Amino acid sequence: DSQTVWIVTIYQLMITMLILPLSSVGDLFSYRRTFLTGVVVFTLGSIMCASSPNFVAILVARAIQGIGAACVMSVNIALTRLIYPPKVLGRGLALNGMVVASATAAGPTLAGAILSVASWHWLFAVNIPIGIVAFVFSYRFLPKNPVRVVGRRLDWRDCVLNALTFGLLIFSIEAFSHDVAM
Repeated sequence: DSQTVWIVTIYQLMITMLILPLSSVGDLFSYRRTFLTGVVVFTLGSIMCASSPNFVAILVARAIQGIGAACVMSVNIALTRLIYPPKVLGRGLALNGMVVASATAAGPTLAGAILSVASWHWLFAVNIPIGIVAFVFSYRFLPKNPVRVVGRRLDWRDCVLNALTFGLLIFSIEAFSHDVAM
């Protein structure tokens, strides 16, 4: 069905819309807290995806997963900078890039293996134990970073305008590429 592309698109759309505003949230409220919140939201979204009874429910759940992923991705490099000392920061960034690239490459193969033995629900259920382990390890080992930005507040208007700009741009490209009448 041509509408199923939205299961992927809504996830990517949420990340694109929120990654910049959430990086500001990380600056203002702590990278660690933003990351941990993202892991929880992504894991809850995975639970919702795995138990989705219909198409609308899975779209909502994927949007929630995208919000969690945006939280994690928005502060990933900032956390890497806090974890690695300056003289080996390049190695830390390279390691981070390698893990992200490897996971991106392995994802479709893993998905194919899961689908060969189980229903599509398991594509999302597999994230639940991973999310729990990621939260426990992140909570225990990520450095607590005190917020150094004093007197600055989150500009909600700019966050909303940024999200709308990127969201409408990506939505328009997606609709145009699939010849959807707007």
